[in-house]
Amino acid sequence: DFSTYTASNTDGYQPSGGANYGTSGFGLQLQNIAQLVKRNVGLRIATVDLGGWDTHNGQGSPANSYDYFGNQVQALNDGLNAFYTDLATDAAGNYMKNVSVVTVSEFGRRVQENASGGTDHGYGTVMLALGASVNGNQIYGTFPGLASDQLFEGADVAVTTDYRRVLAEALSA
Repeated sequence: DFSTYTASNTDGYQPSGGANYGTSGFGLQLQNIAQLVKRNVGLRIATVDLGGWDTHNGQGSPANSYDYFGNQVQALNDGLNAFYTDLATDAAGNYMKNVSVVTVSEFGRRVQENASGGTDHGYGTVMLALGASVNGNQIYGTFPGLASDQLFEGADVAVTTDYRRVLAEALSA
């Protein structure tokens, strides 16, 4: 269980390339996984949870200077950036050529804001893939659009790809 790890559990580990994992639980979990990858202990699969995405109320927006959801996205970005930088710039070699990262949420969010300034559970969501074996810089799948007549039941982005298909592809690589 990586969730109980703190900076003191890293045994003097120094990330490569100036990577800064910060002090959040998410960043420290990624740092510990990077350390295990570099030690070549045979790690095949690891999971990390970044909670706090259930934004039924007070989701915020940059326009009103409170952006809870944007801060969550920034935390995800910062952690993944540190992980990639650390593994891709190590003096011993580019570990990212053998590592793939897939992000997935167990639910999407509704398109329209609710009366509490948040968004309720929806259907369609987005997955991200990161790694040297990822043919990136593009969007895969079909985006049905955000117009009312394009939304599932008039409220949600439609699901167009089964997440299990994406995970199966990543696991078979």
